[in-house]
Amino acid sequence: MKKIFLLLSVISYFNLSISAQDQTINGNLFLSSNSNGGLRIGKKGDMGNLNVPLGAVASELNIDFSGYRDIDPDFIAARISCLRFNTWLNNNPLMQNSGLAFYTNPNSGVGISERMRITPEGNIGIGTTNPSAKLDVDGTIEGKGLFLNYSSNEGWMRSYLQYQGNSLIIGNPVGYPHNCNIDILPGGVSAQTLTSWLNMYIATGVQQYTKKIQIHTAGDSFFNGGNVGIGTSTPQAKLDVKGKIFAEEVEIKVSSGADFVFEPSYNLKPLAEVEAFVKERKHLPEIPSEKEMIEKGVNVNEMQIKLLQKIEELTLYVIDQDKQIKELKKQLEEQGDKK
Repeated sequence: MKKIFLLLSVISYFNLSISAQDQTINGNLFLSSNSNGGLRIGKKGDMGNLNVPLGAVASELNIDFSGYRDIDPDFIAARISCLRFNTWLNNNPLMQNSGLAFYTNPNSGVGISERMRITPEGNIGIGTTNPSAKLDVDGTIEGKGLFLNYSSNEGWMRSYLQYQGNSLIIGNPVGYPHNCNIDILPGGVSAQTLTSWLNMYIATGVQQYTKKIQIHTAGDSFFNGGNVGIGTSTPQAKLDVKGKIFAEEVEIKVSSGADFVFEPSYNLKPLAEVEAFVKERKHLPEIPSEKEMIEKGVNVNEMQIKLLQKIEELTLYVIDQDKQIKELKKQLEEQGDKK
């Protein structure tokens, strides 16, 4: 019992001594509590007005978290470091900038490495010790979405990036009654014109890509593969346009013409046969009917060749008619001379 009172007396004296004056303890000081208790550094009930300086290095203050490993039973597992920068503010050497750095120790590592930093300007850097923005990440970021505000004074200009399934969605959040725009703007320098590109690829293998769509503001643009529809969601051809097309010039490549009409072996139908065909069918031979054009459309390439063929046939008919007229005129003149 005497030993117990003696131990309590020592503990009480130790607590009173620490509370009454500064204490310096050589070696390690271990403070622990059970699962039902807690540990506070500072005045009881204090809300944080008392500062507890940690560390003794001139340039930084550290809070270290120790771990255990067979080869190093007292290694540092992680660290929070208060950085102090000897930058004079307003020519006052007593005013210093300060920031925070966070360190971790990888499983296979020997020493700690800085993972994140908060600069005196309020910039946060992850993977970099010199962040140049409010959040500067040197590495890959994963997330379900990203909201972007133009400024705090114009909160309505809010857009988001979100990945759903196989789609990257760019737009405004639900409930924002504003239009969405996407602008691709080059930075711009003096005495030089900069352009913008938009390329889309398909993957044909591991790191094997084929460009299918290219849009270039000052170069070649193309759609390589598939059908393109304008005014329709079900294009039936390489370019399917539902509506009018205005152009100053249209060039169509052809593989054949209608010059075969002028070959001696060409069988030019007699006009009487053409007349009978027209009376019965109500359209020229080898030319689609009106009903067929409406139902199936008109192949401009083929129709141009067919129309050229009919013009050349008409030319042959005119030449033949001219010969007949001249022959009749000659005969009339000969009969007149005989009188």
